Amino acid sequence: MDGYVGPVADASLSEPDPPVVSRAADRSIHQLFETQAALTPDAIAVVHGGRSLTYAELDARANQLARVLQELGVRPNALVGICVERSLEMVWGVLGILKAGGAYVPLDPRYPPDRLQHMLEDSKPELVLTQSSLIPTLAVTAAELLILDAESQPAVCDPAGNIPGSDRPRSSGDLLYVIYTSGSTGRPKGIVMPHRAMVNLIEWHRRALPARSGERVLQFAALSFDVAFQEMFSTLCVGATLVLLDEWMRTDIAALAGLIASQRISRLFVPPLMLQTLAEYFTSSGVAPPPCLTDVIAAGEQLRVTPAVVSFFASIPDSRLHNHYGPTETHVVTDLTLSGNPAEWPALPCIGRPIANTQIHILDERTQPVPSGALGEIYIAGANVACGYLNRPELTAERFVEDPFVGESGRLMYRTGDIGRWREDGT
Repeated sequence: MDGYVGPVADASLSEPDPPVVSRAADRSIHQLFETQAALTPDAIAVVHGGRSLTYAELDARANQLARVLQELGVRPNALVGICVERSLEMVWGVLGILKAGGAYVPLDPRYPPDRLQHMLEDSKPELVLTQSSLIPTLAVTAAELLILDAESQPAVCDPAGNIPGSDRPRSSGDLLYVIYTSGSTGRPKGIVMPHRAMVNLIEWHRRALPARSGERVLQFAALSFDVAFQEMFSTLCVGATLVLLDEWMRTDIAALAGLIASQRISRLFVPPLMLQTLAEYFTSSGVAPPPCLTDVIAAGEQLRVTPAVVSFFASIPDSRLHNHYGPTETHVVTDLTLSGNPAEWPALPCIGRPIANTQIHILDERTQPVPSGALGEIYIAGANVACGYLNRPELTAERFVEDPFVGESGRLMYRTGDIGRWREDGT
């Protein structure tokens, strides 16, 4: 798990966002949340159905859990599995793991047993947080189970106050999560992501796509996908409200549209295919898109601006569509924002420019830069590069290679395998 790339000077053929000038790079994700919780303790942090928690309440629940985890032996960089349904417990479970010093390993209860077994055998978590209804799902693990059901919460003295020492700077190599790839091209790989990489993402998000306190953001992605991290912490680190949906709503488009309207969702992260489905629903049903929805972030596959998408955004004044690109090995590394008249948006938008403290290189088979306009493989360097693959040193060495463009040994860049080209406008 060595080889994390910290922030470096921006240097690429495009004109990226300016570097984030902040001490936040020396902090952890949960410390960013703690700072926000102290600023807005009474604001609603998370909502699910008829339940909700303020920032102070969420912080206290996470602190309580973190103390339990530490008593059970969780130490810095320990891997802790979390296998839960969408719930308030999911959110304080993740925060509690981070506050205890651990890194979370999301285990989707809907995965086939053999996939769950592989993930558990590969990551060997010290503990797995779960709910009583999911205990049969985890029969494949020998790890100790800690039940997160609200009525089963352990009694801990003095749950208020952050974990001692949590205000100290974290090492750049401290681990945040291990998220497994889909396995569509072979055995699922665990990607080891450090705090500093994702602090860079959240700090960029706060500057480039700021959510205001009181805004409501839908948590759509499954926890086992890295977008769920972005949904959660780009919300909880700015004082906005995270709204959880029930799993069945992800495939019931009418119910999803109704939830967006009834919960006054202003920000939505969805794959392009789901955006197209939503746009077609509003076009065919005659139901007007909710005016509260002002920012839609699409990622995970090629974005297409179809006539239905144009009609959808034309119906919402001042709405914007954001195209994000980045593999799980780096999370988001480029951004394009489409605003103004949707009829003038390109049908196949580009993936935009690098985010802050990130470099994109387009290289040939000799790892040399190709001319502007020529095709080459996309390599990603800078702050958002993961540590590598868990327990896969050979594959890590193959895909995380030394960056020859920074003049410093030990800096790595990630070979995506994707093909791209620089456009004349620097995107």
